[in-house]
Parts: sequence; C-alpha cells; structure tokens
Amino acid sequence: MNIRILLFIIFTTHSFTSVQAMFSPKHAWRATRQFLAHVLGDNRTLVCMSEGKSIKLEPGENEQVIFTTGLCGCVAALLYVQNTNGTQQTILTHYPRNMEHHGNKLHELLSEIDRTSIEDVRLFVFGNPLEEDWHKYDGKEIVARYKHIKDSLQSIAQQRLQRTIPTQYVPYYTTFYPGKLEGEVHATLSNDNGLTVEISTWSQRDSFRYNKNRFKELEEST
Repeated sequence: MNIRILLFIIFTTHSFTSVQAMFSPKHAWRATRQFLAHVLGDNRTLVCMSEGKSIKLEPGENEQVIFTTGLCGCVAALLYVQNTNGTQQTILTHYPRNMEHHGNKLHELLSEIDRTSIEDVRLFVFGNPLEEDWHKYDGKEIVARYKHIKDSLQSIAQQRLQRTIPTQYVPYYTTFYPGKLEGEVHATLSNDNGLTVEISTWSQRDSFRYNKNRFKELEEST
C-alpha cells in the first residue's frame, strides 16, 4: 500500500486535528498503535496518553484485552472488579503526573460500575520515577515518593464505590532518550484466569495474575 494512502487512513480514522500528528514521531507512533489495535479485533482496547477506557467480560465470553503503551514516566491506573454474577470489569487510565485530569477521568469511568454487585475489587497504580531519581533513590524511597499518587487515586475510587479498595503501587523502569517511547501495560480478562497483567519496557518484563481466590505478587520473569 502506498505510504501516503496509509497515513491518510490513519489520520482520518482517528480524527487527528493537526497536520503535525502525521509528522511528529510521538503522534505517528500513537496513530500506528491505534490503527493496529483497530485491525486486531474487537477484543483489544487501546488506551492512549490522557485517556481512560474500560472493558467488560461476561461469563462464557472469550478473553478481553486492554492495554496502553508509551508510558515514559506517566502514571497508569488499573482497577479490576469481579461482580457477584461472574462479570469482570477493568478500567485502565494513562496520564502524565497531573492528578486533576487523571482523577476526573477515573471518577467518570467508575460511574459504569454497579457498586451494589461488587464481589471483589483491586486497584493497581503504575509509576516510573524520572531517570535521575532512579540513580539517587533505592526502591523503597521511590515507592514513598509515589505514595501520594497512589493514595489520591485510591481515595477517588473508594469514595466513588463506597468501599475499601486494596491498592498496590507497581513500579516500572524506563530510560529517557529522544524518540524512545517505552513502557507498556497489558491487562487480559479471562473466565479461566481472572486478571493477568504484563508490564514491559526495553529492560524489564514483569507479570502478575489476580483473581478473588489467589493473588500472586509481582514476579520478575526476566
């Protein structure tokens, strides 16, 4: 396919409002991922920066995937809900470290959850310190620096759902170079395994699985 035609399809499909989106590496990468997510099928949902979306899996349905990419120091929040009827729901958000917009989007998406039918709920907050912080602080100190972000998102979720929500901060580590948009979170819902989450960067690949009967702490696989 002619490259100009492909760029035009990506541009029109995803309603980019600026010609800059076609030439900026950052926006071109985002457009490519949106296009790929579109052609891969309805069971894959892409969350871009400054967005939040949700997925739902009914009993007997095939797995659903929600993912975000190019975190590069942004914060992602993932809320997992299992309802009394067996339905599973997941919310995924991806924002720069601006808690106002992030919190507003999370609050909006939480309105899609029926809090009266919740059997189990967990919140995971993914964050990465700036590269200079990684050289200056050990793991415990980094977690402490992000505690206020985790606590803020946890407070929003608890107030909206009117219940205590166990919350875990999950660090990811990237390096910051021009044009290097790394850092991905993939969450898969399945009726056999519940929630499976994968975190990947160029130097890290972690995963964990969660359901109401079993919680495996974050395991480094490479």
